[in-house]
Amino acid sequence: MRDRSIPEATVGRLPVYLRALVEMAERGAITISSENLAEAAGVNSAKVRKDLSYLGSYGTRGVGYDVAYLIHQMRRELGLTQHWPVVIAGARVSAARMPSWRARPGIIVIHLEGPAWDQYVQRLMPESARRTRPRRRA
Repeated sequence: MRDRSIPEATVGRLPVYLRALVEMAERGAITISSENLAEAAGVNSAKVRKDLSYLGSYGTRGVGYDVAYLIHQMRRELGLTQHWPVVIAGARVSAARMPSWRARPGIIVIHLEGPAWDQYVQRLMPESARRTRPRRRA
């Protein structure tokens, strides 16, 4: 178990590393050096080694890092090891514009529109952000 938190900058780079690792795994890579991962992620190898040390992962000199284990560690840290239910609520955004989202399990798209919704949003907005819109003519 980690006794220190992962810096935000490192957390921001983890998805970049993960994407590169998944691509490497799809090509059949078993291990990867910090230099190769750094090149794929666009950072230097010392930064990669430091970032990976926050995950508790230390490579082996001359061998590198185990790709599958790094993918597992990063997915765990990013919360990608389980499915999360999601609700997408949009005002005046048609669910038809998001057909791929409707087809995915665990994602609910709610279409909100009308004067009641407008009043609700107006109450939530700070006074400085409110703008009056011209009324639509019937």
